[in-house]
Amino acid sequence: MNKPFPALAFCVLFAASCATPPTAPPTSDLGLSNNGISDSQTLGHSDSWERLSLSASIASSSAVDPYGSVDLDIPSGRLAEAGFALGDQVRVTIGDHSYSMPLLPHYRLVAPGETVLVAWRDPARPARIAVFYGSFAERSGLFSRKPGTDRPEWTTAAPLPIPIGIELERPGAYRENLHLMDLVRSNDRADYPGLTDADFANFRPVVAPRLRPGALYRSSSPVRSELGRNRFADDAARRVGIRSVVDMADTESAARAADGFAGSYVSTLPAFHRQMGVDFTAPAFGADLADCLRFIASHELPCLLHCKEGQDRTGFACAVLECLFGATPDEVAEDYLRTFRNYYGVLPGSPAEHALRATLLRMLERAFGLSSPLPQDLTVPAREYLLSIGLSAEELGALEAVLRIPEPDAR
Repeated sequence: MNKPFPALAFCVLFAASCATPPTAPPTSDLGLSNNGISDSQTLGHSDSWERLSLSASIASSSAVDPYGSVDLDIPSGRLAEAGFALGDQVRVTIGDHSYSMPLLPHYRLVAPGETVLVAWRDPARPARIAVFYGSFAERSGLFSRKPGTDRPEWTTAAPLPIPIGIELERPGAYRENLHLMDLVRSNDRADYPGLTDADFANFRPVVAPRLRPGALYRSSSPVRSELGRNRFADDAARRVGIRSVVDMADTESAARAADGFAGSYVSTLPAFHRQMGVDFTAPAFGADLADCLRFIASHELPCLLHCKEGQDRTGFACAVLECLFGATPDEVAEDYLRTFRNYYGVLPGSPAEHALRATLLRMLERAFGLSSPLPQDLTVPAREYLLSIGLSAEELGALEAVLRIPEPDAR
């Protein structure tokens, strides 16, 4: 049996956003442990909590990661020392602009498109402003990508360092949900005795009613070793006879430099490499995804799609393709959830599963321009989305032709 990890929700914001925040510092202790900032951290005197504040800055353009998240020049533990607590709602001021956001231990603990101030488990790790499935650097207008660079590089017109002010806005506004929001993952194969090697690598076929069986597979990276899964993903790719690869995590030079690339099976295959962002609503993401699909349509199958974990970029791309080939929203969500069962031991019917399902459905609603509830047949919305990101009608037809289950011979 798989070693049980806490079955806690990973992307919940919906309940928290509707909750009535307390008007005074809360006193309950939900008992989260091993965090750089504790949810039980004192907030100071009850008559002075409104004045709680902290100064920080963005030191340089190198503080922006490839996905547009921005590291501050203070360690996560500094927020606890100043009296802030996980679950607080804070106001972050940058120049003439201010942003209201929760203070949480991971950017994934908000809904897609929401902003969060992250205080990591490691108290020495820099605090970060992030947008789940988005780019705070670009959304805020502080930074822009340099054109023509192999990896995302950032530039700003603002004088550096950029001063940041952090103020307590509503203490404990998100605290009641903290116990629903924390998942634990291991990168040690021995911690997953109940999983096959393929499941440990998050490797599996992409399945939909009209999708040719065995045409597409998905996985974590078969060349990057930091997750401890690359060897298992590469072995699975060899066993099923993968013939081409779409890598949405790295440039070609970065993939070749990965410590698991040399001697791997996938290193012998035709591959398309693109270091994609995670903001699936951004035009650049759509253009990159269109290029990935053009590669699939023009290369031998089966094709393996992967990013780093096979979770976000891969998860969204596979969800769109599953919709295109007739999968219902529940079927798409089931495949999305399988990743979180593989990594985190999320249990069927748990609060985590419900939250993750809601996250996936919201992603599709945003991408397809639909409202809830989604229709059972998403083929047309998927086609319209793929045309909107740059595929021509002919290119989309070619993609469908190579991936669709062949029509029965009428003779």
